[in-house]
Amino acid sequence: MTEAASQLAEKRLTGTVLKFNDPKGYGFVEVDGTDEKLFFHIKETVEPGLIWLSRNERISFIIGEDTKGRKQAEKIVLIEGRKR
Repeated sequence: MTEAASQLAEKRLTGTVLKFNDPKGYGFVEVDGTDEKLFFHIKETVEPGLIWLSRNERISFIIGEDTKGRKQAEKIVLIEGRKR
């Protein structure tokens, strides 16, 4: 990855969780301002104790790559509090 690409990859984006498969720990997020949908895994969250996400929750993340070079959401942070 070039230095410019690396800097761009660290740019934080926001989006809305489209769905989350709780038993398997993965889901998809729609990136704000685009039609792009990215895969994510719950292990990519950086908040201690955050073990699941719900549809329509708002998150912040960076774009990274999986082991096959596909884009995915990483370093995920919940940006709106949970409704109880």
